[in-house]
Amino acid sequence: MGGVKALLDRVWRDEAGSMLGVLSRRLGDLDLAEDALQEAVGEALRRWPADGVPDSPTGWLVTAAWRKAVDRLRRERAGRRSSRSSPVSRRPSRPGTTGWR
Repeated sequence: MGGVKALLDRVWRDEAGSMLGVLSRRLGDLDLAEDALQEAVGEALRRWPADGVPDSPTGWLVTAAWRKAVDRLRRERAGRRSSRSSPVSRRPSRPGTTGWR
């Protein structure tokens, strides 16, 4: 793990700005890009010692961060859609009633 951590430290020091730039431009949200990239680094710390370091660590991190961000956006969108389509929220109410019988 020490070698992986040292490699990730170097990649972060040398490439964090460009990785965040790519992600924030694609996502349109710097905070989301930062969160996703941090998650990707955590995943790399867990996976690379067992799976090996990929040929392009920077590319792996950007791809993993992109996928994490897209997953998060999909979950948020699904949550909004789910709350809008709940039977209680769609039930029309008459003036002066609570909607309960």
